Amino acid sequence: MTYCMASLGLRGTEGAGRALRGRPDTGEHEMSNLKTLDEHNAERRESHRAWNIASQPHANGIACPKCGRELWDTNPMVTLTSMPAQKDVHCVAAGCGYRGYRLA
Repeated sequence: MTYCMASLGLRGTEGAGRALRGRPDTGEHEMSNLKTLDEHNAERRESHRAWNIASQPHANGIACPKCGRELWDTNPMVTLTSMPAQKDVHCVAAGCGYRGYRLA
């Protein structure tokens, strides 16, 4: 079990970069190295950056039934919970305006 620094009475930078594992009431403590808050935040920032790129509308390799140009997934991170599941698609060709759904 891991305990937060505040619950152990540690303040400020005491114990920075490590946590006590075990039961503090029994004196059985195992010190372990943990990543710093800055390291964690840097990893999460990179993860969110990749997530934002993937969530933007993008081409999906399917021909538009109206004009034949490539359709785009309108909101790639959203899947309709119909049976079968579907995704919203649209055509970006000038003057086409096709909107519809593809099976997910």
